[in-house]
Amino acid sequence: MKLYNSKEYLLEQIKTKTYPQIARENNVSKYTIYRKFKKFNLTKPASKEWTIHELNILRDGYSTNRDFFDKLKNRSLSSIYHKSSRLNIPRYVKPLRYKIDENFLNVWTKELAYFLGFFMADGYINSKKWSFSIKIQKRDGYILNRFLRLIKTNSPIREKDNYSALIITNRLISKKLTEFGCKPGDSLNNSYPYKMPAKYFFHFLRGYIDGDGSIFICKSEKCGQKNVLRVTIFGSKEFLRILTKKISYYLNKEISYKIIKSGNNSEVLYRITFNGELARILCYKLYKDCSNLYIKRKREKFNIHLKQLFKNA
Repeated sequence: MKLYNSKEYLLEQIKTKTYPQIARENNVSKYTIYRKFKKFNLTKPASKEWTIHELNILRDGYSTNRDFFDKLKNRSLSSIYHKSSRLNIPRYVKPLRYKIDENFLNVWTKELAYFLGFFMADGYINSKKWSFSIKIQKRDGYILNRFLRLIKTNSPIREKDNYSALIITNRLISKKLTEFGCKPGDSLNNSYPYKMPAKYFFHFLRGYIDGDGSIFICKSEKCGQKNVLRVTIFGSKEFLRILTKKISYYLNKEISYKIIKSGNNSEVLYRITFNGELARILCYKLYKDCSNLYIKRKREKFNIHLKQLFKNA
C-alpha cells in the first residue's frame, strides 16, 4: 500500500509539511496529494487573509530568527512556507548540527573582547558557506577549548598535521562578526571595533597579540643587555596605526613608534615593536584580570623577564 493512500499518514505529514514536500517524498505530483486530501475530506477552507501585522512579522523574522514560528502560532507551517515563498523571502537559518549559543556576541565581556581580538588576528570567515574558523598550532590548541566554552558549543576541534582548527558553519554568528569589523577572507582587511567599551581594550589587544603577535626576551651581548622585553604586533598598516594610538591613549603615555614592513616581500603585512619599559608596562596591562584566556608560552616569556629583572635588582 502506498503511504499517501493512508488518511492517518496524511494527517501526520501535513502537520509539518506542505503538499509539494509530501509529493516529493512520495515521488508523485502535488496534484495527486491534493486529490488524496480532498478524498479524505482533509482539505482546509481558505485561510484568513494575512494582516499587515502578520506580514511585518514574516518579513522581519523569517529569514534569520530561529524561533520565528512561535510568533505566528495562528498560522500553520505550510501557510507560512507558502506565503514566504510567494513573497520571495529566503530562510537562512538551518537546523543546528551542533549546539551553540547564537547570542554570545550580543553582550560585551572581557571574554568576548579577547575572542574578537584573537579572531581579528587569526580568524577566517567564508562568505560562501557563512562559516567562521580559527586554525592554530597544536601546541596552542587548548585555547580553542576555551573558545568552545565561551560559545557554548559541542562542535569538535579538528586536528591535522601540526594544526588544530575550530570550524563552525553559522550564518547568524558569521554575519555578526562582519558587523564587528571582521571581513570575509583575508584578516588584513579587518576594521577596528570602535563600539567596543574602553574597559575591554587590553583584553582585545591580548587576544590580538596571541593571534598575531609575539612576546620575547631580546639578548644583546654587544650592549650587555640580556633581559630586554620586546612585544611585536603584526597587521595592516592602518590597523596597527589605530592600535598604537589606542595604546598611547589608554596608557596615558606619548609613544614614539615606527610601523615597518614585515619582510622584504610583503606589501600588505606590517609590524610594530615595543621594547623595554614600554613593553613591560604594556604586558602588565595585558595580563591584568585575564582569567585563563591567554597563550601560555607568551605569558611565560613575560614571567621569565620579571624574575630575571627582580633577581638583578
